[in-house]
Amino acid sequence: MQDRNDKVEQKLVPGIVGMAAKTNAIYYVEMHQAAGRVLSSPISFRSVMVTPDFSILIQAAKSGDTAAASESIVQGAKDAAAAGADFIVIGSNTGSTFADAVAAQSGLPVLGIAETVIATAREKNFRRIGLVSTRQTARSRMYQALGAASSIEFFPPSPALADAVDSLIFQELAQGKTSAAGHQLVLDVIEWFRSQEADAVVLACTDLTLLTMDPASTALPLLDSTLLHARAAAALAVQGRQQS
Repeated sequence: MQDRNDKVEQKLVPGIVGMAAKTNAIYYVEMHQAAGRVLSSPISFRSVMVTPDFSILIQAAKSGDTAAASESIVQGAKDAAAAGADFIVIGSNTGSTFADAVAAQSGLPVLGIAETVIATAREKNFRRIGLVSTRQTARSRMYQALGAASSIEFFPPSPALADAVDSLIFQELAQGKTSAAGHQLVLDVIEWFRSQEADAVVLACTDLTLLTMDPASTALPLLDSTLLHARAAAALAVQGRQQS
């Protein structure tokens, strides 16, 4: 977004359908800070946040009961709409696999997290990208399907690494916990992607941002879906339209 201009006013109100508490906080702070840098009043940014029962999504990911997870996220979006939101920001890659249902049933457009990542990948000319995510996000092929339209290939790690990442996300990060072992696991996954000739790696689980990976210390460039999504939400709210 441009630097602050005294005439810049907010045009749309984002409605965040949040998941894990610490990740929700990152979304909130990053979005408000990004908008505050350009608004005429840096503390005037308005947003709505609804937090559905996150345990439903976790159980759904374990059991495969996607109907319950979809219903919970859709209801969160409806609540955000009722509170005055103009568009929906699903603060979860796994939750974003239900974005079509959310848009159809809430009556509001959804700012896609995968679309946001892909837009940045195009800008940086990344063509082969490693996908660090939950098993459900990988199985949904959300990134793969959307990336194909831009000639961008997304691919998951080896099955053993994918299982380890899934466990890390649900047993630690979703609970707001981080560990040196978890940080090292993600570094190992990134190194594996480097060995497979990836151009970059997307942290395609919003909870992975809790690890605060230092791009300078990783074997490949990182695309942090949480930060990119939050900044895109701020830009859309301020500009009233998505950046191309």
